[in-house]
Amino acid sequence: MMQSNTSQARILWIDWMKTMGMFFIILGHFFSIGYTYIYVFSVPLFFVISGFLTRKEEQHAIFWKKLFFNLIVPMGIICLALYFWKVHISTLGFMSLPAYIIGASIGSQECLDTCWFVYTLIILKIIFQYTPQDKHIHFFIFISLTITAYILNGLGIQGKNAILNITVAYQPFIIGYYLKQWRNQLCSSWEPALEVFLLLVSIILVWVCGHFNGDVWMYRNGYGNYFSLYLIGTIAGTTHIYILCKHLPARLEFIATTISKGNILILGFQMVFIYICRQYFPDKSLLDTLFSLLILLLFIPIIIFAEHYFPYLLGKR
Repeated sequence: MMQSNTSQARILWIDWMKTMGMFFIILGHFFSIGYTYIYVFSVPLFFVISGFLTRKEEQHAIFWKKLFFNLIVPMGIICLALYFWKVHISTLGFMSLPAYIIGASIGSQECLDTCWFVYTLIILKIIFQYTPQDKHIHFFIFISLTITAYILNGLGIQGKNAILNITVAYQPFIIGYYLKQWRNQLCSSWEPALEVFLLLVSIILVWVCGHFNGDVWMYRNGYGNYFSLYLIGTIAGTTHIYILCKHLPARLEFIATTISKGNILILGFQMVFIYICRQYFPDKSLLDTLFSLLILLLFIPIIIFAEHYFPYLLGKR
């Protein structure tokens, strides 16, 4: 049941959206049964949420301070830790640590791994901070980057670089930002019949987009076969996750808020746990859904520990 207080309502569904979204991110990285449909909305969902939570800072110094501690520092620590993990499992070949650091600094997805999302988000936040808050300018950037994405994909330029990924990440990010103007309506209760209708329509649209648009590889500035279906899938996926999260139990709020606080930690280290699972269960199966849930829950004590002893990993000072 929705909380009557706007602030409480925001926690109830935003944190649950980040929690459910992270579950689908993990499940998607298993590349298990139906992963094409998961990729329709899983990564775009987080850019929508990021846009919704983003605001322009009046002082640029405060902006850079928040950006540094909230995103750059944890990303740097996670990438450094992942380097030694990748060396251990021999997935980096003969890449040296300096070469790895340089690669991560220039947006190489091979070095950033899942942290490409954080790198791309950093660029989006910089663009947003230094862009006049005018809807016409935002629309111009929206169209310009969409055309750029279309050209890059047409030329086969999918370089697995987080910088190029802004061509497909800006659109859900700015959609999320403009959804903020309906914050009160989103926090309020809706007619059950309307919610059921929107839920069914959005789920059907996710299936349609997954079926006809193919795989959406955002980590290499991909949007599938059609950019229009990519956007429809983003909106439909966000809609059905939002509706579901509005009705998740408030008594489990501790789970949602904890996972929400540790999203960047989960994003960075989830692949380690997925790798371990695949060593023992290499075949795709419905068990991957259970493994994804267990991995998500396993991070709760890790996040609590990090919050007390390594807050920099969570973007805290």
